[in-house]
Amino acid sequence: MSKGSELVRLRTFDGLTIIEAAERMGISTRTADRYWTYAREWLSDKIKKT
Repeated sequence: MSKGSELVRLRTFDGLTIIEAAERMGISTRTADRYWTYAREWLSDKIKKT
């Protein structure tokens, strides 16, 4: 599982905040913010294409 997909799982299904998810993953909150932004943009793009 990629770090980005792990972050999405932790936030979406486990209900963690960005700070809690970053701590659990052992990454900085800044990196978690980047992963979260990328995931949201990726999903938005996929929705627009359907």
